[in-house]
Amino acid sequence: MKGKSTFTHKEINEIKYLIELRSDASRDEQKSLRDKLRKIGFYISDYKNGSHNIVLIDGQQLAKYI
Repeated sequence: MKGKSTFTHKEINEIKYLIELRSDASRDEQKSLRDKLRKIGFYISDYKNGSHNIVLIDGQQLAKYI
């Protein structure tokens, strides 16, 4: 695991928001959003078997993982 394993409620809300934005973002925008997620300590690869094709994790799924 590269990132943190626990997050505050504020961080969870930020993660959800950034992931939602990422689904409609251009490639360059996705890189910026991914950097913001990593600053929080969230690495998508920690939760989805390293898949680079993730578009969206809904709030319920995210809550289960965190």
